[in-house]
Amino acid sequence: ATEGRTFSVRASLGESVAETQVVVEAPPRAGISIKFEEIDLENQRYQWIGNVIEIAALHPSLRRYLGSKAEGFKGKDDKHFCVLLAEIVADAVCSETLRHKIKQAPFDWEGQDWDSYYMEWSKLLTKFLPTAHEIVVPDA
Repeated sequence: ATEGRTFSVRASLGESVAETQVVVEAPPRAGISIKFEEIDLENQRYQWIGNVIEIAALHPSLRRYLGSKAEGFKGKDDKHFCVLLAEIVADAVCSETLRHKIKQAPFDWEGQDWDSYYMEWSKLLTKFLPTAHEIVVPDA
């Protein structure tokens, strides 16, 4: 189906009839890209801008590997940085996935504590990390 198209769905059972409209939407954050920015987000290593993960090149844990914008972020292809980048991308994607799950079914999360959120995020991260590493740090 094409994004933005609307379909009517009608169901009937005996005398009862139900009808609704369905709108086709792209999955959240479809078509993700990564962009390095010489920004300081204090404690954050990235931020989402639309479908772009902006990497905060001035974060102390990244700056030593990545280098400056003036140097063309010379460390961006170094294997050490690529491993770190895979972890950051996985964090961003899994955090966004969890946020979407909570938004879609808020009642499932009612009364949950930090440990419940962290456990679910960790489960998502464990599933996604191998893929993130394969993408960012491909086998030679």
